[in-house]
Amino acid sequence: MFNSHYVPQSVLRKWADRICVYNLESKTLTENIKTEDVFASKGFYSDEIEEKLHLQIESQFGNLLSNIILKSEESVRLYKEQLKIVKKFLLIEVLRSLGGEEFMQFEKSLSKRLELPFEEKDVEGETSFDYWMRTLRVVLETDGTPEEILKRDDKTYPAYRWAMVVYTARLGFWDAPDKGDEFLITDAGMTSENELGWDGFSVQNYKKLYCVASWLMREICGGIFKEDLIKLFQATVYFHENFQMFPISPKRMIVLISPFYNMWSVLKKFGCMVPPLTELTRLPNESLFVAMPRTQGEISGDAYNNNEYIYPVQKLSRKEIRYCNCLFLDRIHADLGFSSLENAAGSIFTYCNAPHAPRVDYTELYNIIQDRIPGKFEMINRN
Repeated sequence: MFNSHYVPQSVLRKWADRICVYNLESKTLTENIKTEDVFASKGFYSDEIEEKLHLQIESQFGNLLSNIILKSEESVRLYKEQLKIVKKFLLIEVLRSLGGEEFMQFEKSLSKRLELPFEEKDVEGETSFDYWMRTLRVVLETDGTPEEILKRDDKTYPAYRWAMVVYTARLGFWDAPDKGDEFLITDAGMTSENELGWDGFSVQNYKKLYCVASWLMREICGGIFKEDLIKLFQATVYFHENFQMFPISPKRMIVLISPFYNMWSVLKKFGCMVPPLTELTRLPNESLFVAMPRTQGEISGDAYNNNEYIYPVQKLSRKEIRYCNCLFLDRIHADLGFSSLENAAGSIFTYCNAPHAPRVDYTELYNIIQDRIPGKFEMINRN
């Protein structure tokens, strides 16, 4: 039985040979721990899937990560097949830390509301674990695109639904500030931001759909974008969040950005009425959302009609990275990883002192930082 890493080693090693891990259940902090010993559990996947993860995506992505993605400074250049590898990896990242009865029932009930274009095959005696492994197998044995997944007799609803999310989104690369704060990593492997609700606080994810529908009804810009808007409406049904974030090192993360923001940018340039970002996100920095890769004829997602894609790397401010880290702190199973207490302190302070009630209790970690780095939180509060 393999020791399965639900956060891949190729990513963990980019933090350092050893990292810090805080466990929510035991409320203990372990420092200087080898990456091979964290975010792992024996038998988390079947032996078949564990082997396929390594052979059919992790080795390919690990090569891109080391030789291109983390070496690039001002912009990341990817060829068409490389971009497919990155997106397949992100699709697996979404699915690989899920499992159990809750996963199976949630995905099946959601698929009924989305009216997916196929009937899922029922497998007699299939357990929730088996269904999860089938979902991973479907992605791993294809290129991960919705078109290829649809060709499979054993396709599953979550494999197709999440492929639609990943492949209609646009990639972004966001960096931590040069000094101080760094990205955190959790055993969930990723997190996301939902759009602001109508009251500015609650989360509803209706505004983007409402905007696309209203643009269609008004035949925006003389109707020249009608077909694009119809496609965008469907894509926004699948990708209801603003963005999804996947940390790949203490200083960089890959972001999947809703295709809504590409159209938002295009219509804004045409002089059409668009909602301000302050009504949709707590990161109202336009460069993060609409710094489009330099390709031709692109409106929604990453077009595959050009050979090379050039993605400008965006630098986050201290306030922005702490907000992003708070989203990671809010979406976690049990284990939180970071390079050092010093570089995690600002995000922990921000989360624990947020005006809303935090979903996760980090009081013990907060106290550890306060004891180990006296005066740190007072300095953060002043700044």
